[in-house]
Amino acid sequence: MIDYMFYHNMGKENIRRMYDGSLNRDDLFAMVQANRSDLPSIDQLETTNACNLKCVMCPRGKANRMTRPVQSMDQGLFRNVIDQIAKVENAKSARGIGMRDFKENPPPSLVWPGSEYDVCALRLHHFGSPMLDPAILERVNYIKTSTQLPIQFSETIINLKLQQVRELFRMGLDRLIIALDGTNAEEFEASRGVRVANFDAMIQRVRDIIEAKLQLGDRTKLDVQIIQMKHTPRESFIREWESAEGVDVHVKPFFPYPDIPHELVTDSDTVFQRDCRLPFTSLTIMADGRVVPCNSDYNGEHVFGDLNHQSLQEVWNSPEVIEFCRRFIFDLFQSDSLCNRCGFYPHYKGGDQST
Repeated sequence: MIDYMFYHNMGKENIRRMYDGSLNRDDLFAMVQANRSDLPSIDQLETTNACNLKCVMCPRGKANRMTRPVQSMDQGLFRNVIDQIAKVENAKSARGIGMRDFKENPPPSLVWPGSEYDVCALRLHHFGSPMLDPAILERVNYIKTSTQLPIQFSETIINLKLQQVRELFRMGLDRLIIALDGTNAEEFEASRGVRVANFDAMIQRVRDIIEAKLQLGDRTKLDVQIIQMKHTPRESFIREWESAEGVDVHVKPFFPYPDIPHELVTDSDTVFQRDCRLPFTSLTIMADGRVVPCNSDYNGEHVFGDLNHQSLQEVWNSPEVIEFCRRFIFDLFQSDSLCNRCGFYPHYKGGDQST
């Protein structure tokens, strides 16, 4: 979930002016600070950073750049974090600015940064495969029985087991994205970096999951996904799945993570937008409880705080977050910083250069 109130308060015209160079940076910083919510929003909650793939679009995949230890989140910490997120969302609802208020009656000035499911659901992943978390079913059950938080995650088909998915459907998982990324074993390997011995059996598992969704998962939105890159068979993938009942085809734009040679996986700037607004709208929580700016920070380069010792509210309103936003807007990062290595950062080169 991200702070969609920020987009509403800023308005379409000011969101556009953030990137076209027409705003003085001092004015832009003041505007952003005035419109940032006082309540934190969490985009991604990483329950584990374990992964068994070598994805070409991921800095921890074939590039093998992740150096932090592989671990799953402590269950006590997880419950504490979920309770805090739920409390924040309840407070937003009491003000009439909760996720349901915006989903049911979005203001005309609201600028959706992505799909409804991107902005209105807590994503239980970051740089790990959720189903490799041995406690994932217990965690989903805790969220769905203790809170009203909508939750989703993306997982590759090789890690999805039918019985576990059935349990997720029964619990009421709001969205499950099956990362399939191809129509045959060679195409899957080209994206995900692992060879599938029996691709037909994997496709049958997808169809079995769809059948289980039709039987049990009325509350769960189910997608099969392909990431749009220059080697992916977008059109044939859509043709193969668009007529399947109970599942939608999701074409995900390539996201330009840091430390990935983008020219190897995409030859077009049109597959993603460069206008990053994440520092103003949300936080991401890693499996060890540390809080980072966004879904690009795979190693914890910019740590805002630690939820083992701080609250979400303390972290969101900390000097570290405010200073990061200032450096973000005034382009004060060092050349080798995370943001300058990420293709999603627009660098804010336009406009007045006053500091």
